[in-house]
Amino acid sequence: MKMEIIKNIYQRKDSRGNFQEFINSETGWKAVNGGFMNKDAIMGNHYHKKCRTLFFIVKGSAKVLVKDVRKDSGNRIFENKTSGSKTLESKTSEHADSKIEEVNLKTSEGVIFEKYETHAIKFSEESIFLLLKDKKFDKDDQDIFEAKLI
Repeated sequence: MKMEIIKNIYQRKDSRGNFQEFINSETGWKAVNGGFMNKDAIMGNHYHKKCRTLFFIVKGSAKVLVKDVRKDSGNRIFENKTSGSKTLESKTSEHADSKIEEVNLKTSEGVIFEKYETHAIKFSEESIFLLLKDKKFDKDDQDIFEAKLI
């Protein structure tokens, strides 16, 4: 696993402003989310089994941690029978089979989280972000599995 930082592949600047294209793909995104996060806020600490996610910093900066949970043979998933929620109990990074990958993103950069990649994002400053998913949100099958990195 090697996280690739997404940067603009095309840019046009003129008197009107600045237009940038970041992805030009046959793969479609089904959900677009976004928001504003405060400095030191943490998002994520989970993974998806059915969904790829693109995380993009519109303005600001963040540290992103990613780990492929499939490569940790010692991980065990526990399901709470009452609530139906699932939690991943992970080995410490000293004993883990896969390492945690870390990148720092700044304005106009992003990464794609693949299925089974637990991810955590810590914002380095007040930031505006976009989050695109290739599956629509389903409240009856949320596809969110806790796996804490931060």
